[in-house]
Amino acid sequence: MRRFALTLLLLAFALGAFAQSGLPADITKDLMPVSQIKRGMKGYGLTVFQGTRIEKFDFEVRGILKESNSGGDLILVQLKHPLIDKRMSGVIQGMSGSPCYINGKLVGAVAYGRGWNKENTCMLTPIYDMLETLDPALEGDRPSSSSRKVSDPARLQLPLSVSGLSSATRAMFADTFKKSGFVPVAGAGSARAPEAKGATLQPGAAVGAVIITGDINAVGTGTVTWRKGNKLLAFGHPMDEIGPTSIPMCKAYVVDVYSGYEISHKYS
Repeated sequence: MRRFALTLLLLAFALGAFAQSGLPADITKDLMPVSQIKRGMKGYGLTVFQGTRIEKFDFEVRGILKESNSGGDLILVQLKHPLIDKRMSGVIQGMSGSPCYINGKLVGAVAYGRGWNKENTCMLTPIYDMLETLDPALEGDRPSSSSRKVSDPARLQLPLSVSGLSSATRAMFADTFKKSGFVPVAGAGSARAPEAKGATLQPGAAVGAVIITGDINAVGTGTVTWRKGNKLLAFGHPMDEIGPTSIPMCKAYVVDVYSGYEISHKYS
């Protein structure tokens, strides 16, 4: 996986009502606010299920969960895709950030979903809430880490590909990783890892946040939601609660999807 010298903007991303007038028109023309979204509307999302190929999945809006996310709304949707249906995967950890569109306009990103889900439902973070990250004026109004818990059971945790550790050692640190919003999974060593050649960090692409590199490697994988120049949003929810942080970013290669009974995740 090749690193990019881009700043990961979403680490401190907070939720809440956003004044749409604060965004330039060249951005808002391609967005749809929650107020225009109704039950029964259909759209599509973008994500990577294998390799670096961005694929479309379909969804239908089931409703709006008002003020259910630190004062912000969530969009409840039902997903549909051959892989999700045939392999009964439900929403997949690693889809966090997958952009979702209605009538060609970006409405939000896959971000929340509970385990043991029989109907492939999940919740989207509205794009206007995510774009708060780009407005420094909102910094002081964001909820503190004490009011937003990483351990929220509805939040899709990020698969953390770990190499250089035995399975027993990885299991020893599993609870620590989970408290930070990660699910540790086996990953290939950097010398053996498939390269994401030809891929670009565009909406729907798999993206990695490099937490550890060296003899031990640990990379959290999610999906790019939105990009304009060198500004990029991904994951759809806070990656952790450590505040504004600069860490290495890389393109990610998805080996396959593990379909679990409780919840599924991407191997990358």
